[in-house]
Amino acid sequence: MLEKCWKKYDFLQRELSTLEAAFRHADAQPDEESYTRCMQQGLMHLLTMQSTLEYFVIDVRAELAELEEKIL
Repeated sequence: MLEKCWKKYDFLQRELSTLEAAFRHADAQPDEESYTRCMQQGLMHLLTMQSTLEYFVIDVRAELAELEEKIL
């Protein structure tokens, strides 16, 4: 499970870096349309991060439930 945690962490770190770059790029856009397109790309990265975290929480809860069963 620890290895899986690190993989998720690394993935989320990369997504966060990409998100930050998308927002910086959006700020540099000369027109509203380009700015909106960049912000939409940033939103897609946020949604990816959200679903990754949701699945990760589900996995951790399942792992905890298994451990609790073994303990009891």
